Amino acid sequence: MLRLGVSFKYYLSTTLVLGVLMKKQVKFYIDEDRYEKLRKLAEEQGLSVPAYVRNLVLRVLEELEPGFEEKVKYLIQREEQLRKEVGRIEMDLVDLMKRVERLERELYRKSQRTA
Repeated sequence: MLRLGVSFKYYLSTTLVLGVLMKKQVKFYIDEDRYEKLRKLAEEQGLSVPAYVRNLVLRVLEELEPGFEEKVKYLIQREEQLRKEVGRIEMDLVDLMKRVERLERELYRKSQRTA
């Protein structure tokens, strides 16, 4: 038997979704065009294709709260913002440490001259 299309494997064996351990696997095949549409839709939501498909299925089964994707997207964006802020703070701390070291050297030199 010849199978054409994209193999799409989706494992839920160790995945927690909304606090529930998923124990079953979903697997199906789709053609390239449909996969590309899914990929684009997932990308627009900031999700992987499997995560996007899982959200679609859970929404159909009425187990995904409304606005869940928006919350996840917001949290991902906020995490990125916080990482950038921490990076800036790290750079500021390095600058401060350099200033303190420079001032310590100057104070040491002044104390050597007066002694």
